[in-house]
Amino acid sequence: MSGVNRTYNLVCDNAIASIIQTLGANERYYDSVRVRYVRVRGERDWYSPITLIQIFLKAQKPTGTDDLLYSNIELREMWFSIECLLKQLNERKFELPEMTIQFGESVRWERAFLASNNNYGRNPGFSYRAIWQQSLPISNQEIVLNYHLPYFPDILTAIRKWIQIEMFSDSDIRNGGFILFVPECRAEFKGIRHSGNNIEIEVRAENSLLGDLKIRGGWVCKDGFYPFDADVPNDAKAISCVKLEIPENIEKFEAFLIGSDESLYDYHRETRMWWEGISRVIGQGDAPGSTIVAIQNALRSGEDGFTEFKSFIEPKHQKINELIETVIAFANTGGGMVLVGIRDNCEIVGVDGEIKKKARHEQVEIPIALTRYTNELLQSIKARVVPSVDATSAPVSIADRTLVVIKVPEGNAKPYRDIQNGKLYVRHGANNVQPNNEELREFCKA
Repeated sequence: MSGVNRTYNLVCDNAIASIIQTLGANERYYDSVRVRYVRVRGERDWYSPITLIQIFLKAQKPTGTDDLLYSNIELREMWFSIECLLKQLNERKFELPEMTIQFGESVRWERAFLASNNNYGRNPGFSYRAIWQQSLPISNQEIVLNYHLPYFPDILTAIRKWIQIEMFSDSDIRNGGFILFVPECRAEFKGIRHSGNNIEIEVRAENSLLGDLKIRGGWVCKDGFYPFDADVPNDAKAISCVKLEIPENIEKFEAFLIGSDESLYDYHRETRMWWEGISRVIGQGDAPGSTIVAIQNALRSGEDGFTEFKSFIEPKHQKINELIETVIAFANTGGGMVLVGIRDNCEIVGVDGEIKKKARHEQVEIPIALTRYTNELLQSIKARVVPSVDATSAPVSIADRTLVVIKVPEGNAKPYRDIQNGKLYVRHGANNVQPNNEELREFCKA
């Protein structure tokens, strides 16, 4: 999830004020607050990789879960009232039985608005993230085993299942952090679907309270950009329907639900390779098998503005520079994916041979070596690309070969650059190039 309306380096007072304002606007919809946090035994002391706080709506509160306490990791859960959350925020700290998170002036926050069906909840809402301690490597070799408790093959898997963030890793920018998700409940996209030559968007909104709402956005097609501006019917119905006519040769679609006071309530964004929002409507989608379909299509059509092939990338080799350039170009343009294990001529070679060598050299099992490799690629991206980009990396099996698929959404903090040399890149067809004067001017406007 890349998010929109993202703000970096918020000082504590401004972040807390923004959280309290959002809570106040939606508080009557809320039930209670769940805190899920993790503690991992380090060489000297316990370490907390992540703390996630989620606010649940009335009639949506899940059943509480018992803590899972192992010798090398503790998966803990607590519940608070909204009043208790507000009290702790006003005191600039968050107290848990095993630790206290202090939000001092040195802690910087990031705020992003997320679409419906995001990592943290069904509703759209605001994600607030604070990094309050230095991130540390998480061992992925220790099994998590207890006679009375569920088994996990490694510590990272246990964290992912507990926090319910499948792509979390020790190179994740959320490692060592505190995340609070505050849902927006006053209006949202309830559904989106194809209907003939139109896309129909269902909007749930309290029109009597919010006033006039619009859906604004646009289509990016091969022959240009086509904006649209559609009013949401203000007829006191719980759910209204807005129809948008679909142009030909779509490459990108964005729709934002906004109010007359500039409040953003929800959005939907997608290209052929990624999407954020209710459900996929113009691309391949992220349903089971959709990545395989996207890869098969890429093998037929070859590299283009959204796809790059690499036979193999060694993180410590000079070829990592090519990956960094591509990630920056995708983030600055329309997003895309890098398929590691495919040659430029569309031949599938896989990464299996190189991963076996790594497993022998590091004296670990092949799945562990593969996980380490995907994490190393993400760590290289994290270390080189600024501002941070929400790239994901995962292995995929196709034609009896293993590929590593790196997905890069279009960024919302452009321009992105390489911190080592300060260079910017954009995607022109299948090539990464430095932006021209017109593109540089557009970055300056952003």
